[in-house]
Amino acid sequence: MIITHITKDRMINKCKSILVVLSLCTGYCNASDCIKLSKTEIYNFADGVFLGQVFEVMDTTFSVKLLETYKGSYPDTLTGIINQNVVPPEKGSTWLFYSTDLGRNTFIADACSGSKSFSFPHGAHDIAYLVPPPEILRAPAQMFVLEQVLKDKALNEMYFEISGLRKNKLEERLMKLEADNTRLNDQLVQMNQYYEIILVLTGLIIVLQIFISIRHFRK
Repeated sequence: MIITHITKDRMINKCKSILVVLSLCTGYCNASDCIKLSKTEIYNFADGVFLGQVFEVMDTTFSVKLLETYKGSYPDTLTGIINQNVVPPEKGSTWLFYSTDLGRNTFIADACSGSKSFSFPHGAHDIAYLVPPPEILRAPAQMFVLEQVLKDKALNEMYFEISGLRKNKLEERLMKLEADNTRLNDQLVQMNQYYEIILVLTGLIIVLQIFISIRHFRK
């Protein structure tokens, strides 16, 4: 009985290890089918980039509440499409979406878009996952540590990515403010020129009126 119990425990632990590997590899195996792009390239390729929380998941669609927008202009809620190329999100999960707009507040973010969630922060264009050596596969404790290390590293990269997106948005706003300020200064200069012309014309009219009044008085 004891031997049977130990054997079952070992089988369960081995199955858990295999599931961990499969859960990690699934995202990266799918990611390996994507053309590798830089962060700038996936940003430029996307119609919109935003942080959102999934609050409803259906068979072919899911609903997202927008938390932050880094590219594009959207309402408070959007509808995402689910198909064979999309990783179905979990209800309540928070995602960084690189979306392709489909119109009518609907978007799609497939497995190659660079989208990722805080629960599985491994994007298609992030660091490649190396298959662990066999000795680690036979050690559930080491597999657990490896999984946590990979997830922590991916989370750090995701936080850094979001910080970069926030920085880019602030820089774009600053550039827009500078452009608006330049335009206002140009308008002010133009108005000053018009004001100077008006003063000159007003002075000429006054001089002309004085000259006419003097001539009329002498008569």
